[in-house]
Formats: sequence, C-alpha cells, structure tokens
Amino acid sequence: MDDWDSMLSALAPKPIRLLFATPSFDIGEVAKSAVQTQLSLYEEHREKVHIRPNAVASMFDTVAAKIADSIGDSPEEDAKFVLELPATVTRKAIWKWDNLPYTVFRTVIASVTDVEPERKRIKGELTSTEPNVDVDEWVLRNEAWLRDRRAEAEGWTRGLIKLSSHMDIVFPNSTLTESARTIKRQNVSGYTLLDLKRASSIQIQPSIDLFSKKFAELTGSLLKGLSWENIFVAGGIVAGSLFCVDDSNATAKPEQWKHSDIDIYLYGLTPKEANEKIAYIFSVFESNLEPNAPALVVRNSRTITFFSDYPTKRIQIVLKLVKDPKEVLLNFDLDICSLGWDGKEAWMLPRAVRALETGYNVFTMNLINGHYLGDRRATQEQRVFKYANKGYGIRILPSYIEALSKVDIQSIVLDKPTPELVIEAAAASARFWTNRLLRRYLNHLQDDYASTSQLPVITHAMVDGRVPGTADPGGRSCLTGFTLFMRHVALWEAEVAGKIVIQEDVWASTDYAEAEARVGYDDTPQFTWDADFTVPKLIKALDAFNRKEDDALADNLYYAVTDTDDLLPRELRRISYAPSVEEIFDTEKDIVIPIWAPMSFIEFPNDFVRVALQDKGLEAYDILIPAIPAAAYDDRVELGVKLVYWHISQDTMWQQIDRRIDEVFEICWSFHRAFERLGAEDDCFNLFRRQLSQRTVRATPHDEHEAFAYWIGRKPARSIGSYYYEEGFNRESSDEDDGYV
Repeated sequence: MDDWDSMLSALAPKPIRLLFATPSFDIGEVAKSAVQTQLSLYEEHREKVHIRPNAVASMFDTVAAKIADSIGDSPEEDAKFVLELPATVTRKAIWKWDNLPYTVFRTVIASVTDVEPERKRIKGELTSTEPNVDVDEWVLRNEAWLRDRRAEAEGWTRGLIKLSSHMDIVFPNSTLTESARTIKRQNVSGYTLLDLKRASSIQIQPSIDLFSKKFAELTGSLLKGLSWENIFVAGGIVAGSLFCVDDSNATAKPEQWKHSDIDIYLYGLTPKEANEKIAYIFSVFESNLEPNAPALVVRNSRTITFFSDYPTKRIQIVLKLVKDPKEVLLNFDLDICSLGWDGKEAWMLPRAVRALETGYNVFTMNLINGHYLGDRRATQEQRVFKYANKGYGIRILPSYIEALSKVDIQSIVLDKPTPELVIEAAAASARFWTNRLLRRYLNHLQDDYASTSQLPVITHAMVDGRVPGTADPGGRSCLTGFTLFMRHVALWEAEVAGKIVIQEDVWASTDYAEAEARVGYDDTPQFTWDADFTVPKLIKALDAFNRKEDDALADNLYYAVTDTDDLLPRELRRISYAPSVEEIFDTEKDIVIPIWAPMSFIEFPNDFVRVALQDKGLEAYDILIPAIPAAAYDDRVELGVKLVYWHISQDTMWQQIDRRIDEVFEICWSFHRAFERLGAEDDCFNLFRRQLSQRTVRATPHDEHEAFAYWIGRKPARSIGSYYYEEGFNRESSDEDDGYV
C-alpha cells in the first residue's frame, strides 16, 4: 500500500481515493473535485433501485404486485389479501416479500405458522428460493422499502408502528394490564454481546394517554401548550417516556433519563419558517419556566439549545431540515432510539419494535461507517455502552457470521496478515488482552486499595493506544475494529462483574477528532450537568471554548509571520449564545470560524454556495471572506494556504437546504481541522487526506459482508511509545514481562 493511500479511510469510495493517486496533487483542485465527486455519488445512490433476485415471477409475486396499491392502514384487513394464497405458499413466500408494512408481515406470520418465526431458520446455502427466515433480516430489507419515496403515496406514516393501535399485532405474546404492557424477551441466534444487563422481560406504556402523561412528567411539562405542527421529538426522552411505567414490576426508572435532552426535529419547512418555529418553541419554553428562572439560547453549527437552571431539561433543536418524521427515525444509529412523538402519537420503526422484543440493537456496518448526511448515521462508542447499561446489547446476525467463511480474505486490505476470520477467536483474544491488562494495573494499585473497600476506577481511554495510525471514521474510536471494540466490551463486563468502576466520561476520542486537536468536530464544550450547573458557569465554559479558536489562530499567525494588525476585524465564534432567539439570529451572533484554505479553492465554494442559495430563493452571500489583504502575506508561507473567515448564517446553519451546500461545508471542515496547526507542514497535507476521506459520505458498500469482514479482521494499532496510566505502569509491557509466552 502506498504511503498516500494509508492516510485515507479504507472505506472511502474509489473515486475519492483516486483523487489522491497523483503524489503532486493540488489540494485546492482535489477539494473541488471531491465536492463534484460526492454529488455524483449521492445522485447515483439515490437513483439505485432495489432489484429482486427472482428472474421468474412466482404466484406470490403476481399476487403481491396486484395488491400492493390496495394496502391501507388496517393490518388485519390488508393481511387478507396475502392470505388468499395457499398457506403452504404463503408460509415460505412471506419471508421474501419485504415491501409490506411490518404490521401486515406480523399478522400474516401469526396466521400461517404456530411457531416463533425467528426460531426457524432455513438450513444450508441461502438462495433466492430459500429465504433466511429471521425477522431481523426481513426488517433490514424492509427498511430499504421504507426509504423509497415511492412507498409514500399515502403519507410518511406508512410502514411505521403506532403505540396506540399496533402493539397487540407486533407483540402478540405480551400481557396487558392497566398500568403496563409486559413483553417477554425472545432468545436470538447469531453472535451477541453487551447483554449482561439485558432483562428477560420489559414493560412499556399500555396506552397513548399514559405515554403522553409520562412524557409531560419526564420533560417537566416544558412543552405544555405547544402547537405541534411540523415538530417531532425523537430519541432518548421518548424511550424514557415509553419505558417508565407506573407499575411495581417496572425495570426502568425516571432517574435513568434525568440527563436526557428533549431533542426536537423540524420537518417540512423552509429555513425562514424553521427559524420562526424555533422562536415559537422558545416562547413556549420560557412560559413554562419557574418565575425568574434564567434562559439562555446556545447556537453552534449543528444545534440550537435552550438552557435554564438544573434540573430543567435542555431543549435541543437539531439544525437539519427533513421532509417528515420518518426521515428522522430512519437516520437513527441504534434501533432502540428510533422512536418519536408528534404530540398525539408515538411512532416506531420496525427495528425499534424488534429491539424492544429482543433486547438487542442489530449490527450493520452503518453503525461503523454511516454518515450524518447519509441514510443512517454512525454511532459513537459512548452511545453503545450507554444503552448497554440500559439493557440493550448488540446482535450480529447469523448471515454476517456465515459470510466470514465465504469472503476472500486476500481481497480485503488489512493492516496485518490474517489467515482466517473467526469472530469467537477474535473476541477471546480481546478479552484475554483486557483481563491481563486489568490484572497488571490492579496489582500495581494494590497498596492504594488494600485497606479500603473501594473499587478501582478505570477509564475506557486506558484501553486505547496513544495515536493509532487510522484514517477510518471515528479516528481513535474503539469502534474502528472488532478486536479493539471487544477489549472495551471486556472492560464493561469487568464492571458488571463488580471488579472495577468505569469513569464513563473519559474516552480516547470523539468522532473526527485528531490527537493534537484544540477543538473537536462536535462543537461541544465540556460542562457539568448536575446540581452545580448554573447558566453563568455555562457562559464561562462557552467563552473558554471560543478562545481555543483564537489561540489556534494566534499560533498560526505567528508561524506565518503575519502581523495581527493586518487582520480584518472579525469576532470568532464557534459557539454563540444570547438570552433570546431574536438575538441569537442577529448577524453579530452568526458562527464565524477561521480556515486556512488553498488560494485556488476559495472562490469555488463562494460561487457554488451562492448559486445553491439563489436556487432555493435565499439570500446569497460569500461564505468565505478573506481575513488578511493579499499584500500582507509573507513569502515564507510555503503551504499555499490563505486565511479566510467561514461565515455560517441563520440560513446556512441548516443542513439539507441543498446538497451542494452540505458537501462544500464538509470540505470546509476538512480544511479547518487539517490546517489548524500550520507548523506541522507535511502533516497538514496528510491530515487533509485523512479528514476528507473520513467526511466522505459513503453509500452502502457494494458488499456489506466484505466491509464486515474488514472490520472483524482489522487489528488494533500498537501505541507509539509507552502509554502510562500513572508513573510506574506501562500499558504496553510484553507478554514475557507478565509470564505469558
């Protein structure tokens, strides 16, 4: 593998990799080409049509085509169309017909078989005539149909599950009382992990009225009086409202959601309408606060958040314009989070229903390499373990395990030679590594804990190396490879066993962060959300966060031998705040970020975004503004980059206004991160390669199983040098040092 190639994400599309194939590439031209290439890949992905493998239409396919347009919103009535087929045909064919609402699928299954459906797998080779009889496999295929806009002739609700009327269908073996619906968990096949806290049964709200009541309780009635048009709440707070039943056998407690935000998505609106809606939501928020309680509006490049005193819930509005609530749910990473509330109904994806039924989130490669602009975003290590602590493990489907023996290992570019891919062996090796590490570390600390009953405190960051040489999405995230992930799983298992305590707020990285980064990509300053939280303390944390941009710029200007007197006046704001929405939307509160970008690139994004804004009927402006007159640059600056101010307005802060704007902004983020430290020189170009390929919006790999095999085979990088938890302890001691050979 060439040196330039090793700096790219292994999962970046081939067209993106080819942009770097010429060693003397011009990064400005590469950046332009990357935008155009990404737009082409996006359009190509959108035009893909799901083609069934059956060459000859069966009787079932003929009936399916005939009744597809007749299916409405009554699962029992709709299932009658399918049940007109002979039971022997339907029992097998239903598993191949994945363009049905999940409620119809479950109704048919209950009618044609008297066994638990996912317990009965077809043995032998999987062919087009021998379907994989597994509900979760069917749900994954069904989600492609849910994403197909042609399936929405009757509205976005088609294919989703309603709490008010579908629970008896999707949970046929559940028991119902006035206070709770109890779902007895099913056993599943495949490879499972992070399930030591998984309960054998769970309780959910028995009615939409009790759900609404609990939602008001958990949110502190902050949305009381809200008119819900074009507003959708999704994620953790909805899950908490569903789980926290008023029943003596309840396993979920409101305390588990005391730190959860109220995540709001706006749909079907223009940027102007969405901004007006934010102002309206803030007025409702303020009206429901205690008298004289403070209110603060915080804006970054991804969200607008309303704060008050602890423990008042934070309301976080995601700055992503979506067509409808279904699009919101489909983009969620973990199955159990794909739940939403529109003020009248609680909606779920089929995979959320399955997570409730099994206690597992189903693994796909989207969890690893998904993108927030893609169909389904990747997850973060913190979220995986957060929901493991809430009782939701990870299930790797049998088809993925079976595929490992069929993938040509030689076709996968792995970091280290791998003779075979065996998931059990990789997991056992990872557990051995972590348990050995814990023994060494606990022996090192035995004098400190010998006279107390206190458990040793460990962090997930201790399991990682210092700077693994990876360009894959997630950077130092433990999700970059299965073996590294399993090392962290083993650490979590040790905590569940009562051997250690994990300090959960310390991880090796967040997504897209580099080891030398001053400011992370996620626009999130560190602050404590507990009884000590106050609005003035938050403002202090926000100011400190913004100063990091100033400090980084000052260092670069010193390196570039540029006098700060030459700078055009501009206040840098990575995050802005104000006491009201009206003030946060003032031009003086717009996000302004310094970027060092190639001179050959700067005019391109300005022209590109101007056209996109004009096409949408929005005010056009230059997003990149020169910060220093050209004459002020010193000849000794050899990187060929120019300082500009990136201005994000109250219109362009919204993602998905236009794909052209989204792609340009991704490139701007790449330049911001890559050239944050000009003194690194050659490393800046390597970081640009890495940053651009990480932020590439990847379509689903041509072969999901091949991508999975790469993930299983990828070995953790060894630290460069020693990594010390504290003086005297070396994480990278050899096996011989501990008596293992």
